[in-house]
Amino acid sequence: MRSEEDVAPVSHHSTDFIPPHIHDIADRISKAGGRALIVGGSVRDRITGKEAKDFDLEIYGVHPDKLEAILKEVGRVDAVGKAFGVLKLRIGDKDIDVSIPRRENKVGQGHKGFIAVPDSSMTISEAAKRRDFTMNSMAMDPKTGAIYDPFGGLKDLRGGVIRHTDAKTFVEDPLRVLRAAQFAARFGMQVHPDTIALCQSIKGTLKELPKERIGEEWKKLLMKSDKPSIGLDVLDQTGALEVLHPEMSKLKGVPQDPRWHPEGDVWTHTKMVLDEAVRISKDLPEDERRSVIYAALLHDIAKPQTTEIHPDGKITAHGHEAAGGPVARKILLDQLNMDHETAAKMVKLVENHLVPKSLYDQRDKIGDAAIRRLAGRIAPSNIEALATLGRADSWGRTTPAALAKESPEEDWLIARARDLKVNAEETKPILMGRHLMERGVPPGPKMGEALRRVFELQLDGKVTNLEEALAAAGLK
Repeated sequence: MRSEEDVAPVSHHSTDFIPPHIHDIADRISKAGGRALIVGGSVRDRITGKEAKDFDLEIYGVHPDKLEAILKEVGRVDAVGKAFGVLKLRIGDKDIDVSIPRRENKVGQGHKGFIAVPDSSMTISEAAKRRDFTMNSMAMDPKTGAIYDPFGGLKDLRGGVIRHTDAKTFVEDPLRVLRAAQFAARFGMQVHPDTIALCQSIKGTLKELPKERIGEEWKKLLMKSDKPSIGLDVLDQTGALEVLHPEMSKLKGVPQDPRWHPEGDVWTHTKMVLDEAVRISKDLPEDERRSVIYAALLHDIAKPQTTEIHPDGKITAHGHEAAGGPVARKILLDQLNMDHETAAKMVKLVENHLVPKSLYDQRDKIGDAAIRRLAGRIAPSNIEALATLGRADSWGRTTPAALAKESPEEDWLIARARDLKVNAEETKPILMGRHLMERGVPPGPKMGEALRRVFELQLDGKVTNLEEALAAAGLK
């Protein structure tokens, strides 16, 4: 076992935060003549004062077969990745990745085009060299608290710098470009210029990535960060935005009327709206919060094709909200791997994001039916989610009202909706096709017309239960 001879620890930390089952595994490995080190995000989180949740272990000096037998003594082992030196261990409700250091050779395209050969005799430095960034290349001994840092990750982490571990191995995996962006957003860090250059050099290979992996990195960028705009800037700087999401890249340089958007172009506004959406949506249910944040990213996605500069200098983008629906749907489904139902909720928010303001401007003429119709139009999302998106859109700019965090339109709409007790559940149609079929009405245009007519009466408050709905359809 050569790992102890390779590099000296740079510091020591208390091991009190390490769960008992990790200590137990480390003790068993030690008794077998090997050594277990904690690697990955839990080491990084511990150093930065965050709660370490997921613990990954790297095992030195133990053959894969022997390691599997040891782990089976403490939990359930999934050996599906054994050929690559990776075992999944489940103890109670805890999942632990346990791996043996491995040598990887690039033999094909994409994120998975590698041949991995486990080698438990590798040194700490050799094993860490294949990791993406220096802050992720550190390891901790769970028995002593010693931190091993062969590539200067501690200095980079404290300096707020994301730097590649090794230039040669970094460029073999295009997923690392997206990981740089989501880490920058999540931790408020800057990507080193040399790492940006490496990312730019491999941007042509980004299309090899499966959309499942692209969607997962976007999810982390948007849902785990306080300022996702930092990640968007990295995607832009590396060329990933242009390659993977050309519709988003086209937002750059699209002008806006400076009276309403003194902050600048659509790209600048989009980043500001996205940050606001993250900030103000924290109290929403998780699924609604996700819909608001993704809709904020895409709310102005159709402005490049709808923006006009008039002879008098006025700049408009009439119809961009409706035109944005199909574009947003394409991005969500084809590029971000969103399921159809979730994408539909987000698209409805995109298509209606200007409604809160337009209703407020006509508030003296607006009746209850208009609020109910809006709720029905955006269901299964809800008015509070739409109002949150509208608020983010209003505040994601540098007008005096935005800077003062004034938002009368959204406050008014939420209050009206609450007074009417309008939510997604209450705006579902009372009368369904099955009700008509049970009474002998066959599927077809006649049924569709009856359902639409009764739903309109429901939204007007004239139909409140199934009996009334059937009567309105002439079937009682």
